[in-house]
Amino acid sequence: MLAEVGQGVGTDGGGIGGKVKSGKLVDIPSVPNMFIPKGVNINDEVMKRLTTQELRIYWDALTSFRQRTNKAFKDLSPGQKWGVASTIMNSFGYRQRLPDLINIGAKKSATTPLKFFLGFHPDIVNSITGRSVEFFDKNYHKGIEWYRRNMGFARSDQLIYEKTPNYLIKDSVPQRAAQVLSPSTKFILLVRDPVERSISDFRHSQELRNPLDWCMRQTEDSEGRRFEESILDEFGNIDPNNPLISASNYAHQLKRWLNFFPKEQFLILDQELIVGYTFLELQRMEQFLNITEYFRPDMFEFDSVIPGTCINVPRKLCPGRGSRGTLSKPRPSNETLRKMRDYFRPFNQEFSQLTGRSFHWINY
Repeated sequence: MLAEVGQGVGTDGGGIGGKVKSGKLVDIPSVPNMFIPKGVNINDEVMKRLTTQELRIYWDALTSFRQRTNKAFKDLSPGQKWGVASTIMNSFGYRQRLPDLINIGAKKSATTPLKFFLGFHPDIVNSITGRSVEFFDKNYHKGIEWYRRNMGFARSDQLIYEKTPNYLIKDSVPQRAAQVLSPSTKFILLVRDPVERSISDFRHSQELRNPLDWCMRQTEDSEGRRFEESILDEFGNIDPNNPLISASNYAHQLKRWLNFFPKEQFLILDQELIVGYTFLELQRMEQFLNITEYFRPDMFEFDSVIPGTCINVPRKLCPGRGSRGTLSKPRPSNETLRKMRDYFRPFNQEFSQLTGRSFHWINY
């Protein structure tokens, strides 16, 4: 194996770091216009899935590269780093492909913890960015190659996964996805009590928009009033066009997706179960994807400080927080909560009929 990689990545006849007879260095492979998310360590990304033997060969290849080019990997441009790393990874049989599995939302429904847990499964490879890729909504103009380069390196027997919660709510996304993705692509939809989701979404957006000292001065009641001002129209009724409300209408959002992909390719997961009964929902996901049964009940531990579920593999690791948690949770009036439940009830029931699943918030 070492000889094969050496021939591909550091021979005198060419490859990474090869020399021509005149003594000049050959061009270092580069990925043009490669987007490297802030904070991403390329070496970490390419090494996540390598076996012990492959890791040794990878570092031998980088050492050979430095000897033949007199350039350290760390001194290369991002595009050159990715070009070198991609060449080596491809020699192992690892490729960047369009995703096989996409989490399309909903926002504030445990999409970040789910991605965190899936990152431990040996059959699943996450996208390289810790953030949402946002290709089909914000970055579609950058092209399919840009999208592919944001995926992780995977063998042919592994699934590539990305999550962008806004895919659920953007009108143009389902059609764009159908034009680009394989017809066999599968999707995860995480849902939550639509009233709670709307409130959580409002709180999250306010934390992002306002400074810390402002957030610390607010109360549950003051935030509750501001939330009500946001979602009620001039007559005091629920505004269906408010983004916080429309994003919680799961029936409407899912039907748009079902115009382009069959229902069998969607797995509906419950945010409350992801948080409280993580293993059960991950087990459902393994069965849906027909992949190795990797997760076990004893891997998971609820942490009351976060609060949320952590995983022990072998030490305790916890998903990051979606927000600072410094802004009080809005407390709307009982009358506003009643209006929201009345508004969502028929859509909740339609969603239950569409998916064949029941949730505690369907009828209340």
